[in-house]
Amino acid sequence: MKRALAAALCLMFGLCTLAGCGGGGPSVRVEEDGTPLGKYESPLVIDTIKYLDPTVAGNLSKLTAQTGETLEDNRWTREYSDKLNIQIRYSLSGSGDAFYNSWAGYMAGGDLPDVFPVGLSDYKDLVEADLIWDMTDLYEQYSTELTKEVLAESGDSIFDAIEIDGRFYGIPLPKSQYDSYKYLWIRRDWMQKVGVTEAPKTVYELIDLMGKFVEQKPGGQENTYAFALANDLWYNLEGFFWCFGAYPDSWILDEDGNVKLGAIDESMREPLRILQKMYHDGWIDPEFATRDYEKSKSLVANGQVGIYMGAHYNATDFLLPSYNKDSSADWAVFPWPGRTENEVVKGQLELGMSEVLVVNKQFYNPEAAFKLLNLYYENLYGERHIFDEVGYDYFAVSLPEIEVYQDELEARNRKYCKYLAALGYAGKGETEKAQNLCGEILAEQADDQGAIALLADL
Repeated sequence: MKRALAAALCLMFGLCTLAGCGGGGPSVRVEEDGTPLGKYESPLVIDTIKYLDPTVAGNLSKLTAQTGETLEDNRWTREYSDKLNIQIRYSLSGSGDAFYNSWAGYMAGGDLPDVFPVGLSDYKDLVEADLIWDMTDLYEQYSTELTKEVLAESGDSIFDAIEIDGRFYGIPLPKSQYDSYKYLWIRRDWMQKVGVTEAPKTVYELIDLMGKFVEQKPGGQENTYAFALANDLWYNLEGFFWCFGAYPDSWILDEDGNVKLGAIDESMREPLRILQKMYHDGWIDPEFATRDYEKSKSLVANGQVGIYMGAHYNATDFLLPSYNKDSSADWAVFPWPGRTENEVVKGQLELGMSEVLVVNKQFYNPEAAFKLLNLYYENLYGERHIFDEVGYDYFAVSLPEIEVYQDELEARNRKYCKYLAALGYAGKGETEKAQNLCGEILAEQADDQGAIALLADL
């Protein structure tokens, strides 16, 4: 799971979004040595497309300004060229409806890319139309052990999802299931102001707390609401429905064992009635239908809500703005309460797979998808980087230490690589290797808290 999560954070130019538009590959096979990371004898060109969500597009422009790297020429494209003799070309890139409309045109016209990601519905259609390669046998020959480990961390479910008559026609691209989990954040300073000292034991106590926030307005704002809500109802309210045993965004089994959509299950009645009353009573922002995510989080920063329900990464968007506006803001995560005390609330996790990487049958080097994926994972998780010369990496998620201690970059990189490797060995049950690596870390820095904590758990 940790590897899958890390991969999700590093996909600025990563393999998992590769696609090729218009079959840019050669009309004949380019020879290679038959190994997972073997280099092609002559350049293998793969035309690709890339969807850029707004955040990635913004980061890309910053990266270009700071390093000169572009979508077409960056550390990943150069790595693929240097190590594999594969040249990546982007025929289509962009965001929003314009991109999807263009992509729909390619699909409708049968003008398929060379290597490209698809959802499960398109995947099944492509298999039925016999337009993509059967990757089953290639998996054993061309996947490195590391790639197999990464894919296995999401469990059998991602392979079960793409299996058709015992065969696999693509590579499942893993993602962290836990990114889809929704959390309950509450401002503890507001709880104190309204006289509540304990976490809600039932969902009805949670609703009562919401009412206290709305009525007493502990943030000093006239328009105070029960919680932040955007126009994507399910996203913010999913955890709230869990409290009632309702799962609107899932397929569930009814009493007779038949599959049905959770949104129309009887369990939805009570939470929907409660939300309807909240809206009529002014507890919910009347403008929520016009607020996207960016606009809804302004309610948090402005001190208009003291409860937020969403994914863990949403905290990076609202915690700091809230604290900057009010330094007394004390946000904390609380367990979802059920309808009765001590009831265990079961959350919902998505399938641990983002998309399926498939290869056009008119592209004569289907193993290239595995080679690219192998090199991608080797760069992210392999042991090759311990002795790298280290500098600033604008792909990084968080670099607080090296911004302060730049003179120690290489030592810190060695320590960090050893710590990650120790975590991996610990997870695989190879305790002695993990202990040895922790010992090496502590020999360099005796008070390293990560190594100390890991040793204590081994």
